[in-house]
Amino acid sequence: MRLNFVDGQRPRRTPLMLAGAIAAASLSFHSSALAADRTWISAVNGTYSDPARWSGGVAPVTADNVHFTQPGAYTVTFSTSPSGRGTR
Repeated sequence: MRLNFVDGQRPRRTPLMLAGAIAAASLSFHSSALAADRTWISAVNGTYSDPARWSGGVAPVTADNVHFTQPGAYTVTFSTSPSGRGTR
């Protein structure tokens, strides 16, 4: 980070600092914009990565919010650790 001092005044932000702030903000927005809500569609046992078990026919990815809202008892098998942003 570089600060410019002019005649003893407060440091002024450089264009580089502004560009960095804009880039950080857009990365934050970008990852949120790509998140989707994925819902387990029926109260049956199944594998987390099976697209047929999810709304829209797409298994969740890391940025997604996942929802298990079906009533009843069922088992969801994970081949790896769950990776959704929020599991409900």
